Amino acid sequence: MNDRHLPDPPSLHALVRQQQWLNKDATSSVATRLAHGHRISGQELCTALRANFLLHWWSLLARHGEQHGLGMARAMAKFSFWISCYRSQDPGDLPTFAGGDGLTEEELALAHLDRALELIKRAAAREFLGTATESGSTGKERAQ
Repeated sequence: MNDRHLPDPPSLHALVRQQQWLNKDATSSVATRLAHGHRISGQELCTALRANFLLHWWSLLARHGEQHGLGMARAMAKFSFWISCYRSQDPGDLPTFAGGDGLTEEELALAHLDRALELIKRAAAREFLGTATESGSTGKERAQ
């Protein structure tokens, strides 16, 4: 087979630019929803976090490759080895979830994120109600 007929692989910079757009889309979606007071889901947060990790890793790979004069293949091989530790982390090191047997890693992460969002909402409600109560009692004291 003649290699001249194969499409050129994307450059490292093209991959970084693509990841920048994906990260920008995911994070701006979450930021816009938060800024407008809309609820965000664990899935939206998970998508944004994943895009952020990927952008960080691709950017590091490109910067390291340029600084050390490595070609794309050598830089990717070096970083693939480093990043593989995240993929092969011992499941015993991860938090457990009651009834989580048979769940994929993403389903488990989403369950934890959704629970975390509920806890954050509970804390925010407590703070809101505490501030509202203090403001209300201060107003009553001033009126007396």
